[in-house]
Amino acid sequence: MKKILVAVDGSDAAQKAAERALELAKALSAKITVISVAVPAPAPIHWSGTHFYYDELLERQKKQAKDLLESYKSFYEKENIQIEMIAKEGDPAEEICQAANSGDYYMVIMGSKGLTGIKRALIGSVANYVVQSCKSPVLVVK
Repeated sequence: MKKILVAVDGSDAAQKAAERALELAKALSAKITVISVAVPAPAPIHWSGTHFYYDELLERQKKQAKDLLESYKSFYEKENIQIEMIAKEGDPAEEICQAANSGDYYMVIMGSKGLTGIKRALIGSVANYVVQSCKSPVLVVK
């Protein structure tokens, strides 16, 4: 069975990518794996009490990533699509590529721009890295 890796981050572009993945999964009778990556904040300067805030922030980001995955699980299960979920922590571009390169995926589907707020001319930095670095074909959805 073919497998499609879908990278999500809560952005509108990621939602459109998830919808396109659904169309392709139905057409190809493929299984979908959804990946969400919690991005740790830069390590804090060690002032008294800052590590507590950092730990709390990281836990909040992990929970948001898990909640996001659960929403996509429901989305795909309603359509009778087999789904797996991957929750990672780290650099999104590297984690997506690592998952894609180790999972024998037919295709990676992701949005063109995420929630970073950094605007690139045509394609976001994470999507650009994934396109350049992954072994699998990559579909970038606007």
